Amino acid sequence: MKPHVVGERIARFLRAKHPNDTAKTVARLTGLPSATISKWLERSSAPSAGALITLLAVYEAELFSAVCPGLVDWVEQALALSRDAALREQIAANEAQLADVMGRLRGKR
Repeated sequence: MKPHVVGERIARFLRAKHPNDTAKTVARLTGLPSATISKWLERSSAPSAGALITLLAVYEAELFSAVCPGLVDWVEQALALSRDAALREQIAANEAQLADVMGRLRGKR
């Protein structure tokens, strides 16, 4: 995706989200300079990778969906699979701890 397309989509999203004092509101929420945000809104520049990450941290999947329509479902599926794997690892660790504790208790009888 070309940077100007990303910039246009971000500007459209931010304006829709904050129709009044867009640059100031986004700056307050993100900690990014309002002058920089104004340039994005004027479409004279696009957010840097670091700024995009900051925006995603604040606006989460809603912004991601606006910038990359159609990919949110894929991302959510990947996150669900990742969470599932992490939970299964945690369950296995908990079961091992439980088996250890139960073994010690049986040994004390």
